[in-house]
Amino acid sequence: MFGIESGEVIWLVAAATGLAALLSASGAALIVLRFAGAAYLIFLGIQRWRHVGTVAVPERAPIGRIFTQGVVTQLLNPKVAIFFVAFLPQFLNPSQPIAPQVLVLGIVYLAIALVVDTSYVLTASALSRRFLQKPAAQIASGRIAAVTYIGLGIAAAALGYKPSSG
Repeated sequence: MFGIESGEVIWLVAAATGLAALLSASGAALIVLRFAGAAYLIFLGIQRWRHVGTVAVPERAPIGRIFTQGVVTQLLNPKVAIFFVAFLPQFLNPSQPIAPQVLVLGIVYLAIALVVDTSYVLTASALSRRFLQKPAAQIASGRIAAVTYIGLGIAAAALGYKPSSG
C-alpha cells in the first residue's frame, strides 16, 4: 500500500512539473509505458504461479521487496499519469501560485487513497487469515492471483490507451 502511494507521489510530482503532460502527449511514450507495465504484471503472475504450493506455510516476503513492487507497479501504470494530467488542472487556479495548490491537492488525494487502500488491506488480511488456513485454499488462491496478474498484463497490452487519429 505504501509502495503504491509512493508511486503516486512520484506521478503527482511529475504532473505538477509537466512531465506527465509530456508523457501523455507522446503516444510512443505511453505505448512503451503500457507494454512495460503489462510485461511487469505478466512477470509477477509467472513468479506467483511458480511459487504456489512450494511451501506449506506461506513465508512473509521482505517488506522492501513488497514496497518496491508497489512503487514499480504504479510507475509503470500510464493510467495514473493520465489521471493526474486530467485531474489536477481542473482544480488549479492559474492566478495563484501553483506549487502550494498542487501540494494541498496532493495531500488530500493521498489521505483519501490511504484510507481507501488501508480498508482494502485490512479487509483482505482478515479474510485471508480465515480462508488460507487450508493448503488447498492456499494453492487455489495462488493460482487465481497468478492468472489474474497474467490476465491483467495481457489486457493492458491488448486493450491499452489508443490515441484518436485525427
